[in-house]
Amino acid sequence: MALYNNADTEGLYAAEIVVVYEHLRKLYSAAWLIYQRSGGHPELKGDNHESDFSDSTALSAEAIALRTVCPDPTHAEKLALEELKDLILKRCPQVEMIVHLGTHPEPFTFYLLILTSNGDKTTEHELCNKIEDNCQYLARVHAIVHKVNSAKESLNIGERFWSMVISRGIILYQSEELVLPVVQEISRDLLLEGSRFNWERWGLQGMDFLKGAERYITYNNFRLAAFLLHQSVESVLKGIIQAVIGYRVQMHNISRLLSLSLLFTDELKNVFELNTAEGAKIFALLQNAYSQSRYNSTFDPDEESVRILLTLVKKLNHLAERIYKQFIEAMN
Repeated sequence: MALYNNADTEGLYAAEIVVVYEHLRKLYSAAWLIYQRSGGHPELKGDNHESDFSDSTALSAEAIALRTVCPDPTHAEKLALEELKDLILKRCPQVEMIVHLGTHPEPFTFYLLILTSNGDKTTEHELCNKIEDNCQYLARVHAIVHKVNSAKESLNIGERFWSMVISRGIILYQSEELVLPVVQEISRDLLLEGSRFNWERWGLQGMDFLKGAERYITYNNFRLAAFLLHQSVESVLKGIIQAVIGYRVQMHNISRLLSLSLLFTDELKNVFELNTAEGAKIFALLQNAYSQSRYNSTFDPDEESVRILLTLVKKLNHLAERIYKQFIEAMN
């Protein structure tokens, strides 16, 4: 998920301002760590209301608005979807079905389920990238790509996500040769059982990773703490996505998981405040923590950044748990 003027000769260029800003931040961070250590007990800058995140970590008791997969495109969106469909079929003739799952206003994104022929040698991941890259000149697209057989198997065993999208999604294209199994009715008890299983498998695992991260912070091992914070976010997002919409997540990319969560709520993504410089910086640390911890022997995140990240990951865990409990209560 990407984050997206000339001065006179006597002034500073934009790049120079960035360098000065980064040096000031480093000096400030060093001064803060000295203050913490001399004070005898560590604390977050947020404790003194100096962090951009200090006021954002409190959780509201209000109910969280959850959306369902039930697209209702405007006339303009319908025209755009028609163009996207034509472009996808032109560039990827192996596609056998395109379903519109929903549209998110900010960042404006079309969510499309795409089924491709079983004989296609292109992996789902490669085809997904190809579709999204080709469509970016028309509109931002989040593509969920599967082989036809995968969809048929999921429909045959009554998987909730597949039953929901085929019955509620808007079918933009279906090849004449493609015949899908009849959508099965899923009982409330089975829905509850599936949601509970997925949350207990992944959501609770994410909370355990969080506990591990807190322990490593007390040991001043910020490298392993960052690694476990990444694992916590990945697990919790998998858990809440599978609990709420029933989609079996097989990806590890946190940006993509957050993007997928926008199908039913904005709250999870909003935790990271990606529209701010501080939020983008901390999120970059989170995204890279897994690979950097494993493969880069020089990876050594600073204490302040890891502690800020810990605060955000705690908030994400608590928020996901609230969403899960609210979802279960609504089904009872």
